[in-house]
Amino acid sequence: MRADGERIGYVGAVVDVTQEREAQRAINRAQQDLRRVIECNPEGIAVIRDQRWIFVNRALAETLGYASAEDLIGRDAGELVHPDDRRDALELDVGPTSVGTDSLPRELRYRKANGEYALMEIRPAALSEFEGAAALLITARDITERKRLQAQSLVAERLLSMGTLAAGVAHEINNPLGAVMSHLEWVEGRLARLDPSLP
Repeated sequence: MRADGERIGYVGAVVDVTQEREAQRAINRAQQDLRRVIECNPEGIAVIRDQRWIFVNRALAETLGYASAEDLIGRDAGELVHPDDRRDALELDVGPTSVGTDSLPRELRYRKANGEYALMEIRPAALSEFEGAAALLITARDITERKRLQAQSLVAERLLSMGTLAAGVAHEINNPLGAVMSHLEWVEGRLARLDPSLP
């Protein structure tokens, strides 16, 4: 402010940003807490963008046999998928926004660090923003052992059914056979009484 060319003061505006800064700090703390929760989650969790791993939690890295999640970051997510399952995997990443929150789980085989394949149950979900852009969130659970046990259970059920069927058939055969044997014994007894010289 000037009066007669002489500076007599200043005009300024002061805005209290305390609440905004506190809100930003709360957001930052919540994001850090969420990241810790994801890291500690026993379920495998990953974020994929443009078919590249941009985030992988420790559980998924360990499930796939890697010492660290960093071993997967930046790699092509499709290279670990079994060749027969790649088409299904590509459908997941057609565009993150196309994956609904109610997307059904899919079963894909992923190659582990030792070269073996693990059957993984994958649940996809779209993220509108992850580190500045849309991405695809997947949760992954190794169901290899569960499927093996289910297959064993089916075999056991089939064997049990066959055993039950065999027991039923044996029972059905034994009943008339028992009656025939009983009648033959009766006939033998009658014949022996009629002619004692018969053996």
